[in-house]
Amino acid sequence: MKTKIFIFSVILFLSQVEILFATEPIIRIGIFQNKPLSFSDDKGVAQGIYPDILREIAKNENWDLEFVVDSWSGCLELLKTGKIDLMVSIVYSKERAEIFDFSKETVATAWGQVYTGSDSNILSIPDLEGKNVAIMEKDINATNLIELCGKFNVNCNFIKAKIYDDVCELIRTKKADAAVMNNINGEFLKRNHPISSTPIMFSPVNAVFASTKDKNHHLLKAIDSHLAVWRQDKDSVYYSILNKWFGDIKRVDFPYKLMAIVISTAFVISLLLFVWMRVLKKQVETRTRELKESEAKYRLLVENQ
Repeated sequence: MKTKIFIFSVILFLSQVEILFATEPIIRIGIFQNKPLSFSDDKGVAQGIYPDILREIAKNENWDLEFVVDSWSGCLELLKTGKIDLMVSIVYSKERAEIFDFSKETVATAWGQVYTGSDSNILSIPDLEGKNVAIMEKDINATNLIELCGKFNVNCNFIKAKIYDDVCELIRTKKADAAVMNNINGEFLKRNHPISSTPIMFSPVNAVFASTKDKNHHLLKAIDSHLAVWRQDKDSVYYSILNKWFGDIKRVDFPYKLMAIVISTAFVISLLLFVWMRVLKKQVETRTRELKESEAKYRLLVENQ
């Protein structure tokens, strides 16, 4: 009897030890070609700011990571259906919040920016009238630009592409006159693509992590916890990762909030200027028509005398 109790106790103990030391389930992270934020290299290995940050967090949390490479829209669909646990480099919106949960700590701050070929004279939203503009599918920067063009009553033809590299290729091959992407990707891609940045900047946003709605709150909480600490320390691994991909940024405390104010103010001024020019043009057209009508009446009066 004692032998049976001993054996049972050993089995129970071993089962508890197995549970205690069981490995965490694999966390599947969706990434897309979005240099330098996330991308896969020639060997299929996930690279970029977000993968590097997750690997550092995984060391502390004992996570087992698996990176799933897909297009931007493909990753959105995988996250929506729960086939991946996390998605990187995504911007919060009310529509997305209905199907996704978001981390709170910012990884990077970016804004939409229009890029063109080096020989372009596109300098403002109205200059996009009648132009072919390359955009990435389901990109929030594209959505914001489309809304801006609507407010300015500017009509242009939007050409969709899968990734930002394809967007740049459309400019190189002259199939597009301009393209829109966030400034982080744009400035990085300028190193390998013949594109130039324009003064058209708009809608500053924070890029974060996202998970399927009501799932994996513990993952987002852990990510926020680490980032909150790291971002307060200029010597942390977070800034080391940013330095790796952007250069030595510790020497420059870039005023993102100030830039957001500048961009927003510039947009308001541009919009007011555009409206004023439209009103002025309408007044000139009305006055010109009145003068022509007056001249026609005068000629008719002279002819009848």
